[in-house]
Amino acid sequence: MASLREKCGQAAQLVVALRRAAEGAAEDAAAHKARAESLTARLKDLSVLANTDKGKGGKDGSGKAFQDSYEEVLLEELAAMKAAYEAKLSRQQQAMDDMAGRMQRHKAR
Repeated sequence: MASLREKCGQAAQLVVALRRAAEGAAEDAAAHKARAESLTARLKDLSVLANTDKGKGGKDGSGKAFQDSYEEVLLEELAAMKAAYEAKLSRQQQAMDDMAGRMQRHKAR
């Protein structure tokens, strides 16, 4: 009977962990989707700029504007990826801390 209770407790813990993981994945997906839409719009703007005479580095040498804008988009994308990765790491750390706390409480019994 005790073994069955332990298994039920473990199953409940797994359900909680899976729900947290699913919520985290859904949050990540929503953030990535929003960021992708933003970057897509920004890249469309850049392609318009690239197709103009000024964007192609015409006589006035303003092709630098396109390069600066492109670099800005890449830097924003890297910053977004870094933020998403750090958020994922913090969630994983929290999950590990929660599990360690549960294990300590279980051992104390």
